[in-house]
Amino acid sequence: MVKRGNIDIAFAKHLQYNRVQRKGVIFLATITVRVDDNIKKDAEIILDDIGINVTTLFNACLRALVREQKVPFELVSSEHALKKVIKRKLEESKAVAADPEAQRYTHEEIFSPLREK
Repeated sequence: MVKRGNIDIAFAKHLQYNRVQRKGVIFLATITVRVDDNIKKDAEIILDDIGINVTTLFNACLRALVREQKVPFELVSSEHALKKVIKRKLEESKAVAADPEAQRYTHEEIFSPLREK
């Protein structure tokens, strides 16, 4: 079993090449992925702009991974989708700023860890 990072290459090859076929029916594996809800929403905005959904992206990634033994491509979103993500992040920031019980940080608290490296 070959591993690269957290990817089990044997499993990925199994998904691509070793599908069980019975009477013309292809049985597909189901993969469950847990991801932060905000990341999922941002990704769906970008993928919608590209014209694909999350399932299509994962299938394309796995097929490319198996074929190339690496992720061989980059998908780039339009500026419009990026603006939608930034707008949502700005709205979230405004909601936090309006919340009197939200944790507050000084400029120094935010940037001092970056200067220490």
